[in-house]
Amino acid sequence: MRIKRRSVVGVRSNPRTAKGRSLSSPNKNKPTTSAQAPIDERDIGAMEALWAFFSSMKTAIVLLLFLAAASVLGTLLEDRKGVTLYGSSFYKTLLALVGINLTVCSLNRFKLVWRQVFGPVVVTDRQHIAGMAGSVSLTTPGQVDSVSERIAKALRSRRYKVTSAGVGSDIAIHAVRGRAGFWGPHVTHLSLLVIFASAIYGHFLGTDGYAPILETERTTGYYRRGQDKLTPLGFEVELRNFTIEFDGNHNPTGYKSDVRIHQDGREVHSKVVDVNHPLTWQGISFYQSDYGLNGLSVVITGLSGKSKRLSFTVVEENTPQGRRYVIKEMGLTEVELDGRKLHLLVHNLVPDYVGGEALNRSLLPLNPAVEVMINDRWPQYKGLDAWQRLGWMTEGKSARFKGYNVTIERLIFYSGLQVARNPGLPGVYTGFALMILGILLSFYVTHKTIRVHLTPAPEGVSVALGTTQTGNPDAPDRDIQHLVDSLSPQTAESQEGMHS
Repeated sequence: MRIKRRSVVGVRSNPRTAKGRSLSSPNKNKPTTSAQAPIDERDIGAMEALWAFFSSMKTAIVLLLFLAAASVLGTLLEDRKGVTLYGSSFYKTLLALVGINLTVCSLNRFKLVWRQVFGPVVVTDRQHIAGMAGSVSLTTPGQVDSVSERIAKALRSRRYKVTSAGVGSDIAIHAVRGRAGFWGPHVTHLSLLVIFASAIYGHFLGTDGYAPILETERTTGYYRRGQDKLTPLGFEVELRNFTIEFDGNHNPTGYKSDVRIHQDGREVHSKVVDVNHPLTWQGISFYQSDYGLNGLSVVITGLSGKSKRLSFTVVEENTPQGRRYVIKEMGLTEVELDGRKLHLLVHNLVPDYVGGEALNRSLLPLNPAVEVMINDRWPQYKGLDAWQRLGWMTEGKSARFKGYNVTIERLIFYSGLQVARNPGLPGVYTGFALMILGILLSFYVTHKTIRVHLTPAPEGVSVALGTTQTGNPDAPDRDIQHLVDSLSPQTAESQEGMHS
């Protein structure tokens, strides 16, 4: 048995070769002239030109660069200027163009991949095989039909799908393994399209808003982004309480809202909402987004045991140092109790009271305190000497003044919940699953093709073998060697003996 091997180094396939056409050209060393290769000057229509534009790799690269630049610019504008670019018509148009580009590129390749997987070209010539990587030529004893059966059996033992076709007295064999690897790039493209489509679907048909709720109160709706009108939810959301958890160093470790859902007059669901643990009801999710102080209540109890409750509103001011809380309208209130008029001044709110010279530890409302002063001679005496300073008071603390008891009953927090409903989210998850599948198919499923051409020869059968593959370049050599071994004279004699 004679074997001729051709070096794999430097062998390149000509992209023009198809359906068994020769890889080489008899005029490859001659300059090409207009007479030899006439230029195609036919006119193309607008749709064909548009299709060619979107199927271009250059178009894809330019669009992706624009999309990346727009994403970076959008992030910078939102962080520094508060301008949202992602919801603009420009950004949506850019996403649509990228989606069209992916669709056109995928459709252009789909027909070719389908034909390669389900309708491969079996018949080819020996010159084509000689140009394939790892090509081998040999002569083996026997008849063309029997050698063809031995090769097909050997290939099937290596899990190849084998197709053969006769051309006169010759036989061509096409064997392929790992066909799923062909679909890897297309599944990846499809995953991006599914993600884009689902994101756009969720943007237009989803919910994105904000619901501020005071402790112990309920809301029946939320405010859409950029709108002041309350949009109904279809049920009530109650904030039972809001708490900030912190460690021994007074560093916050959690922002938690005890949220209850009420529908048709009864509580139907409850959950403590944390930053990464939303409450979801009827497809609408509530995320912990914001918090703060909204007010406080003070109870004054008289000598007779009667009491009055006073409410003060807290407003927020944004400063370069951070959020600052201020008692609205200086917190000056008049109250008449047990025949005496009292004026109460609640002011100088500090969010994290520690006392002493430091007074305040941080800007977080971990231990709010207010300074309280009282005057029972207003308005005849307005001087500072007429005011009795009760000191800094935190929640639950009391102070006495001429038989009256003044207590900071409670501080009223609010919780800002982000309201979100994204009907496209299942599609986004599906897209990511498809992306993982596409990557696995592309990088971990090796596609291999082996072509064989059998021709009768004086010494038996002349066999030409060639292979192409993706992935590990050493794998085809083992398969080719397995075929060579199956065609050895000893193997042929033993198989013929078995058939006899």
